[in-house]
Amino acid sequence: MNEVYEGDLYLMAHDNTKMAISDNVLSHLPNGKFVSRKRTYCGVGSFQRAYPDNQTAGGYVEAIMLPPSDLGAVLTEVKVEERAGKWRLDWHTSVAYLLTFGLGVIYGATSWTGLG
Repeated sequence: MNEVYEGDLYLMAHDNTKMAISDNVLSHLPNGKFVSRKRTYCGVGSFQRAYPDNQTAGGYVEAIMLPPSDLGAVLTEVKVEERAGKWRLDWHTSVAYLLTFGLGVIYGATSWTGLG
């Protein structure tokens, strides 16, 4: 994806994978300087339950025997910060989890990639 367009935050969908991973790269500025910048890739997750409870039949996921989705979302908080007199964008991404207990639902988040 980064070979098509140079960006800082990439959001991927369709396969329902919930993940977040970051790296640092060197970018070449028009003035000839190189700067280090953070790049983050996110799989945005899903809220579609693949194998619904209390139903006689599931959807296409069950029909073709795909693994269940990791329910929840990836949360990204974007902030504008001032450091040493310069303004910059910063962001922090966390993988959220969704737990269901009887009738209640608990939403939470963790910075550990892949926690479901």
